[in-house]
Amino acid sequence: MLYNVKPCFQRKHHGSFEPHRRLRDIFNLRMRRRRNWVKLLKSSPASVQPDMVAIGQATDRKLAVAMVTLGLRAVGSFGFPLLTLLSWPGNIYLASIFIRLVWQEWQTERKVGVNAISAANLSFMPLVGYAIPVTLYYVLVFFSRKLLLKTRNKSRQEL
Repeated sequence: MLYNVKPCFQRKHHGSFEPHRRLRDIFNLRMRRRRNWVKLLKSSPASVQPDMVAIGQATDRKLAVAMVTLGLRAVGSFGFPLLTLLSWPGNIYLASIFIRLVWQEWQTERKVGVNAISAANLSFMPLVGYAIPVTLYYVLVFFSRKLLLKTRNKSRQEL
């Protein structure tokens, strides 16, 4: 005799396997993000401006660190090896920025993406002799972010 036998669509799933709830949570997360974008677009430029100033200052700081690190690394490779040692704190600081992006992606989306690969490459390539190209990459990344922020500010002011 079999008691309590139900078709599979009527059985309760134990644990966290409930696909309809998971889809609902994903949809709610996307809707929350969409609502935040709508709020950001509807907000006045005066309320958004302090955040943009802080982001701009942080980007300028990171660009300055990247440029100083590149200068120390380049001059150190031409004959002053002590300067290459002085550039390591800059490389570690700049790599930690990308590692922080990986951690934030893991905390929000619970997955490891392309940021993890780039953080691993940028963290370990200076150890095998590619310190100047990696530092040049940092300069280019933060310079492009600075140009992007300038363009956003100009377009926001023109609107």
